[in-house]
Amino acid sequence: MNVNGGWFFTAISAFLAAGSVAYLIHLGGGTMIVILLFLAVVFLARNYINHNKRTRAVKAEDSLNKAESNSIHGVIEESADNISKALKRVGKINSYTIVGLINQDFDLLKSRS
Repeated sequence: MNVNGGWFFTAISAFLAAGSVAYLIHLGGGTMIVILLFLAVVFLARNYINHNKRTRAVKAEDSLNKAESNSIHGVIEESADNISKALKRVGKINSYTIVGLINQDFDLLKSRS
């Protein structure tokens, strides 16, 4: 039932979206095509920029530092930071795994690593 309902919803949504775009092109002609292409490029660029920001933030949060200190105290501090980051990541993975298993949310289980 869910699969068939999803197909019908997708088909109706695609039909309405295609009809709306065709009607806008009918009203505006060539200028509307340029405007719609410009909007598509703006949305793609915005999505690309936001994705890169999120990816950098996650990498910065999960990255481990190489121990390059010359003193024992510096190495201990860097190791403590690395252990702290690793334990935070393990905690996140465990909590997402437990929530995903309890709710049987397979997308959550796939997306978090």
